[in-house]
Amino acid sequence: MNYLVIPDKYKGSLTSKEVSDAIEVGLINAKVNRHQISKIPASDGGDGFLSFVSHFKELSIRNLSSVDAIRKPISSYYLTEFSTNTAYLELANTVGLSHLKTPNFSQASTYGLGLQMIDALTLGYKKFFIGLGGSASNDMGLGMLEAMGVQFYDSNDKILHIRTAVLNDIHHYIIPDALLQMLEGVRFFAVNDVSNPLVGPNGAAFVYGAQKGASQRDIEQLDASVQSLIHRLNFPFTINAQEMGTGAAGGTAYGLKAYLNATFISGFDFLCELSQLHKLLEKRSFDYIISGEGSFDPTSLQGKMVGGLRLLAKQYNIPLLIVCGQSSIVADLDISENFQILPLLNPTTSLESCMNNTSQLIQERVFNYFT
Repeated sequence: MNYLVIPDKYKGSLTSKEVSDAIEVGLINAKVNRHQISKIPASDGGDGFLSFVSHFKELSIRNLSSVDAIRKPISSYYLTEFSTNTAYLELANTVGLSHLKTPNFSQASTYGLGLQMIDALTLGYKKFFIGLGGSASNDMGLGMLEAMGVQFYDSNDKILHIRTAVLNDIHHYIIPDALLQMLEGVRFFAVNDVSNPLVGPNGAAFVYGAQKGASQRDIEQLDASVQSLIHRLNFPFTINAQEMGTGAAGGTAYGLKAYLNATFISGFDFLCELSQLHKLLEKRSFDYIISGEGSFDPTSLQGKMVGGLRLLAKQYNIPLLIVCGQSSIVADLDISENFQILPLLNPTTSLESCMNNTSQLIQERVFNYFT
């Protein structure tokens, strides 16, 4: 029997590589030969994006100093491919929520990502793939643009340093000619794993604001501020704030498209193309696809990797196992799809225990299933 192991991360606990390693140990303990296991430590744009890309491409590492979401110094890097003049960047690598001890909703921004982007532009790279996800801010990517050289002003012509709290103060902006010249002929691709729009009840603030430390009042005020902002500013490129995916990474996807004319790429489609997943499934006869993530909920089926794998497993008629920390949608699934969920959390296991012993619990869950 052959097994394809392709999990997402367990946010706040394990990387996708660590999850795939734990699943592999569980299989080996169940007497599965190592050569029967194919592993893809995946990412669909969020945390681990650079690790995923480097798994399939030989790339150079560009180390540089940047800042985290609240502008504290941080060592960071991005990846480059000289032959194609391409740079690969991961938002979560600098301004991700995982870098903060405590979420700081009002003060957070994407400035650190912009420092990486202007560095790559200065070096002459012409194609950018930017993995979005795991962000700590809801600044629409304007902090990123500030770091690249865009200047934002209030109604008194006072320059603003972007953070979520000042979005309502923005009156106008200037894009310097030097930056416009650098952007000539450059293409940007926003790789994201969500289908949420920028604003409204399913938008960036209402869906993701709470996990970034926002209160309900903060969320309502931010959504109103963003809606006001997009109506009073004329952006270089026209984009509908209700377009699917514009709410990715606190609206950074919107900023990338409105200012830099970025093309949106589904994180799962990017994963499939880079890993040549369809060819792998056609070439090798797999008996199981094993995936997973920390929390399996309705959003998992809305453009995210696990949802994409569900459809792919159905297409190739391969049983799919989801090894997850917890699940809230078991009752909604059609068991005729050869789809099964293996949650770690159960009435005898606490959430704290799951978080502290995730790898061991994954190994045990997989072992018990296959013995």
